[in-house]
Amino acid sequence: MSTTYPGTLPRPQRNGYGYAVAPAATATMRDRPATRCRPMGRAAVATATLVWQFTTAQLRTFAAWWRTDLAGGSTPAVIALPNGFDDVAQPVRFLGPYQAEDLDGKWRITAAVELLSPPLLPADELAGILTLSPTIFPLPASALHYLVHTTIPSRILP
Repeated sequence: MSTTYPGTLPRPQRNGYGYAVAPAATATMRDRPATRCRPMGRAAVATATLVWQFTTAQLRTFAAWWRTDLAGGSTPAVIALPNGFDDVAQPVRFLGPYQAEDLDGKWRITAAVELLSPPLLPADELAGILTLSPTIFPLPASALHYLVHTTIPSRILP
């Protein structure tokens, strides 16, 4: 069960927003042969740090939402976030308490979250884009890769 971010509060700031995807493989050190890499799972884990700027009244609303609806951050929430493609409502789980900093009348709130649906393009959709769009990508993926990495100059002079 998740709760929705209050629509009366400002959305997280876009300036400086980004997310980090955790590695999906682990390496095992061995004497012989070389290091072996193994997948840890099929799900990608992505984390982000969200930043808001609130007035005192908005901070009170956020704190009440955090305490009651999120049960102190233990319940997942749905927040509209940029994901590289567009702004979509994404389910997130807070990774700890939020931090509040007074900036002379305004409050800067930061919180680390785990994106429960990371903004990644699945491999089957990528393959579909590369094969089903002959006007944009007239070559198969391997030929496109060869074209980009071998025939286009690495530096174009003015």
